[in-house]
Amino acid sequence: MPRNARVVVPGLPYHITQRGTNREDVFFTIADRKLYLRLIVENLEWAGVRILAYCLMSNRVHFIAVPEREGRTTACTTA
Repeated sequence: MPRNARVVVPGLPYHITQRGTNREDVFFTIADRKLYLRLIVENLEWAGVRILAYCLMSNRVHFIAVPEREGRTTACTTA
């Protein structure tokens, strides 16, 4: 059965998570984390999302993100 479409309300915060396949590690070094954060920062304006908070763990990432306009959390997670 298809999943319902997400409702994205600009200006409201969303909890976005990303996890490694089979809960495997996605970050192995501090350099991996720095590169990941640099890529996120470089794409924030294009994605139209503000990040209020984040947590990088060895096998997952958590963001509290606020879309600036409709439909932008999808752009952020697929970039």
